[in-house]
Amino acid sequence: MKLRRMSTRDAGFDAALAALTRYEASQDAKIEATAREIVAAVRARGDEAVLEFTRRLDRFEAASFAELEVPRAALGAAPSVSICAHAPAAASAEISANGRKIR
Repeated sequence: MKLRRMSTRDAGFDAALAALTRYEASQDAKIEATAREIVAAVRARGDEAVLEFTRRLDRFEAASFAELEVPRAALGAAPSVSICAHAPAAASAEISANGRKIR
């Protein structure tokens, strides 16, 4: 690995730092592998797998899949927030495309 010395006084420092620290989650092999594991487990074991991953990843203990459901009234009362508004453009397009596939 080549180390590069930078100074906050250098012209273009902010852009150079942003380029060095940019993280593209869609390119992370571990994230891809975990997502594949989750999908395979849910396909094979259904709700049981969803509950397992909810416990493991969300640290939320639910006794049944029904406990994870959000009532329609609560959905209507919730503020509208788009995950895409906070994601990089490429990821936003991918999230939107995948959302259309789910529906």
